[in-house]
Amino acid sequence: MKLLYLHTGILEQKEIFEKSMSFISEDRKGKIKNYKNEQTARLSLGAGMLLRIAMDQEGIFNRDIQYGKHGKPYLPLGEFHFSLSHSGKYVVCVYGKQPVGVDLQKIKDDIPKHTGKILSQEERGYLESLHGKDRVKAFYQIWADKESIIKWDGRGLRIPLTEISLTDDEKAVSEIIFEGEHLFLKRLDLFSLDYALSICSSKEIHLSEIKEIDADFLTKY
Repeated sequence: MKLLYLHTGILEQKEIFEKSMSFISEDRKGKIKNYKNEQTARLSLGAGMLLRIAMDQEGIFNRDIQYGKHGKPYLPLGEFHFSLSHSGKYVVCVYGKQPVGVDLQKIKDDIPKHTGKILSQEERGYLESLHGKDRVKAFYQIWADKESIIKWDGRGLRIPLTEISLTDDEKAVSEIIFEGEHLFLKRLDLFSLDYALSICSSKEIHLSEIKEIDADFLTKY
């Protein structure tokens, strides 16, 4: 399994933005052109570009991406699995030969006021045992973990997040049984202390490559 990421600051350069637009699907181009927020457009473009690079690196020339019943993107032949996420100013793509889900959360200054649809009772107890920044970071990590699980599953928010509990004996766990499936979570401090990143799969996760796509890379692409 491999991971690509980029900082959207590089897409503020007009030349790189326009070149990247030429590589992505017509569907994504249309959506990007309709975004009124420039940062939202850069995040979407970054996701499309990372997916294009991932497929190129794996020799995937059939770019006919389809969408499952609940909106999960996939390639029909099933030889290539991927997941995309973005938050703040970063975009990430994880891909490989097994189904995967990834989620990135920008850590804010405090926990949201309304977490009733996110946390299980056990997780609430776990967070209450923490204080200050440790508590805030733990919350966003749990949120990223849960989002990566539902992205792996493909049904999205049709799965109530409160039905997934990621703590045991007041500590965070990295393996759970979810609807009879043994799932593994991998958490990375990849960008800075301001982000929580989680990867989910039904097999142990080993990243053979972590690569930043920077301005120099896109200029030469």
